[in-house]
Amino acid sequence: MKSTACLVTALKVQPYEAWWQPEDTTVCPSRKPVYSPDHIRFRFGYFPGDSHQGPRPESPAAKSTSMDLEPGESGESGLTHSCTETMSVPQTRKGLEICLDRPMLVLGGFVSLQMFDRVQRQTMSPRDYYTCIQHAAVIGHPLNGVACDPKATRQRGRGNEEEWSWELVATKTCAYCGSLVDVRVVRVWYCDVQHQKSHYKYHKAYCSK
Repeated sequence: MKSTACLVTALKVQPYEAWWQPEDTTVCPSRKPVYSPDHIRFRFGYFPGDSHQGPRPESPAAKSTSMDLEPGESGESGLTHSCTETMSVPQTRKGLEICLDRPMLVLGGFVSLQMFDRVQRQTMSPRDYYTCIQHAAVIGHPLNGVACDPKATRQRGRGNEEEWSWELVATKTCAYCGSLVDVRVVRVWYCDVQHQKSHYKYHKAYCSK
C-alpha cells in the first residue's frame, strides 16, 4: 500500500488467460483457458513477512502460522486489520471489478490477496488444475497527515480475551504522492522538489503565497 492508513474505494482482480494454450473444449463455446480462482478475499494489515522485499522485521504480531486470520487476529504472517467478504470471481478475461458502496479504512500498509478453490483444468494437461492471477489492484487514497505505526500497535487483555489496538499518529506526508517525509515547505510537505513542482498546479488554488 502507498501508506499505512488508506481509504479503499474499489478492488480489481484479473485472472490469467493462457492465450498460447489450446482452447478449452469442455465449455460452450470453446475458449482459451482462464485460470481464475473460485473465490477471493482481500486482507489488509501489517504482514511484511508475506512480501519479497527482504527479511521480516520484528513485529508485535508474529504469533501464528494461520493465513485465515480475521480482523484483529495476529499471526506469523502479521496482524490483520480488516478483510473483505469472500467474493466469487467470474471465469472471464475481465475478472472482477468492485466499487465499494462506502470507502473502507484500512491500516497497516500491506494487502494480501487470498485465493480459494480452483475451477480450470490445464488444457495441455487435463488431469491438473491451475490457478493464476494476472493483475490485482486496490484503488483509493492515502490519508495525508495520518499514519498507522504497526510497531506501536498494542495488545490489551480484557478478561480472557485479547484485543489489538491500532495506533494512529499525526505525521508529515507528501501532498503529491502520500509518502512519509521530513522536509517542511510552509504548511505542505513533499518528498522532494520534483513532487513539489508537480503538485503546484493544484496547490496554487488554495495557497496564498
